[in-house]
Formats: sequence, C-alpha cells, structure tokens
Amino acid sequence: GVAVSDKPEGPFKAEPDYIKGSYSIDPAVLMDDDGKAYIYFGGGVPQGKAAHPYTARCAQLGDDMMSLVGVPTSIDPPYLFEDSGIHKFGDTYYYTYCTNFSVDQAGKDEYGFDNGEICVMESKNPLGPFTFKERILRNPGYYFGTGGNNHHAVFKFKDQWYITIARSEERRVGKECRS
Repeated sequence: GVAVSDKPEGPFKAEPDYIKGSYSIDPAVLMDDDGKAYIYFGGGVPQGKAAHPYTARCAQLGDDMMSLVGVPTSIDPPYLFEDSGIHKFGDTYYYTYCTNFSVDQAGKDEYGFDNGEICVMESKNPLGPFTFKERILRNPGYYFGTGGNNHHAVFKFKDQWYITIARSEERRVGKECRS
C-alpha cells in the first residue's frame, strides 16, 4: 500500500490502490542522487528453491511514486526469505535482506551465513545485477539464545551509518504463543 502526505510528519492518507506490478512484502525505496526513485520488494520461498528462490524484484518508480517504469528486474539473493533493504554508499548500491530458514550446510559453506541473518549484495547500478558480498548481521539468536525472523534498516544519520533490527521471536508460555 501507499500513504501520502504533504509533510514528512503527516498526517498521511492511505491511497486506495497499491503500486501495480509490485507484489509480496517488505518493500524498500531508494531516492537516488539524480532524483529517480527505485523500489525493491519480494520474498517467499517456493518449494524446492530454498537456495535460489528468485522472488526478489526491483524497479524504477514513476514520478507519481505509485507506478512502475518498465518491468521489474529479478534479483537472486541466495537463500532469500524477505525484508528487502537498499542504500547507496559512494557509487555502489547495497541490497540487503534476511536469509530464509532452510540454509543447509552447502549454503553455509559457500556463503558463510546461517538462518535468519542479514546479508548484503552490491551493484554499480540501482537495478543490478547484484553480486553477493557477505553477511552483515547474525541472527540475534546467535547472541541471545532465542531466534526468529530478523528485519533491519541501514541508514545514515548525522554523517554516521547505522543498522537497526526488529526481531520476531516465539516463546511458549503454557499454551499461549507470543510473537
């Protein structure tokens, strides 16, 4: 969906239509130096395609920020689950994402990451192709003993770069399950 406001602090009004041609969850938008905007989205793991789900996409946004310019481009993040992120540093674009929960030993050996971790790919073009670079953040379960899905944001604030996470965990309390 899309919400619109004349001011960054709102109030926002929900538009009745979503961005046609974009699908799935957890979109990210990049406003590039030249004023063009790009959207990154997708996720999910089709059966039998854990290592290469091919469910991530990117596209240029129209001037109205509610339409796509052309057909979305496919991105192949290894072991993608969801949670697209995008940022630019210098002349390089960094696509970040959360890995799925089917990372096998071959994936661990080849890429150096595990389940539910934040990884990064890079490109010299906002629409790719993107090349896998590395894991940038382990699943919090590695440090705290409980795991779960891992969502993130990478951003610059007052000349410093930050990464934030929001983690979903499940704990059994009697018959109740909190998420």
